[in-house]
Amino acid sequence: MTSAQAALDSANSAFTSADGVIKNDIPGLVDGLKATVADVGDTAAELKTFARNGLPQFRDLAEEARRVIASIGAVADRVGRDPSRFLLGNQTPEYRN
Repeated sequence: MTSAQAALDSANSAFTSADGVIKNDIPGLVDGLKATVADVGDTAAELKTFARNGLPQFRDLAEEARRVIASIGAVADRVGRDPSRFLLGNQTPEYRN
């Protein structure tokens, strides 16, 4: 009988502890979850707008950056092949006789 009473007391203590957690902690957690869900809902519209408008603009920016880099590379190649012609122009010197 003593071990049954000890088990009953232990169960009662566990239930009391669980009841305290439910009464004290769960409402705060639920409120936090509600706030998080509301924030996600607010952000979802902005993410959709970014995905619809912003991402294509970034794609266009990346393509333009590739073209600019290719152009700069072409200019660098020209300068490397004939730096004086690039700097001084295509003028052929005239010699006096």
